[in-house]
Amino acid sequence: MSGPLFTSVAEESVLRLALADVTDLCAAGAVKPEQISDLLAFGRRLASGSRVGIHCEQGISRSPAAALILACQELGAELADEAMALVRQLAPEARPNLAMVALADSLLGGEGRIVSAARKTAWGLNIDDQLDEPDRSYGG
Repeated sequence: MSGPLFTSVAEESVLRLALADVTDLCAAGAVKPEQISDLLAFGRRLASGSRVGIHCEQGISRSPAAALILACQELGAELADEAMALVRQLAPEARPNLAMVALADSLLGGEGRIVSAARKTAWGLNIDDQLDEPDRSYGG
C-alpha cells in the first residue's frame, strides 16, 4: 500500500513520535524530553473529551504510555490511578513505557503519581517487585 493511511485526517491532527521501545534514557532511539513536550502540546490542542487514535508496533508499551500521559494531562496527575484504569480497560495487556511516563510525570508536576500508577498496574503486578530480574521479552 502506498500513500497515507488516513487520507481524511488533517496533517495538524497527526503526531508522529519516532522512538524505540527502551526504558534506558541513554539508549539509542530512547524518548527525549522534547518528544514528550510535543505529545503534551498535541494534547493541549485537542478539545476536551476528544477521541484519539494511538498506535505503536505491539500496542503494549509506547501506545499505552502515550494514552496514560494524555489522560493524566486531561484529568490531572492526582487522578493517575484512574487514568491508568481507563488505559487498562482499552488495553488489558498494557505495560506503559516507564521512560516516557517518567518524563511526562516530571513535565506535568505529577510528583511520582503517574509513574506509580504505571508501575502498579504493569501486567497486574508491581514492577518494583521484579526489578532484580530483567524481563528479556520487554527489552529490559
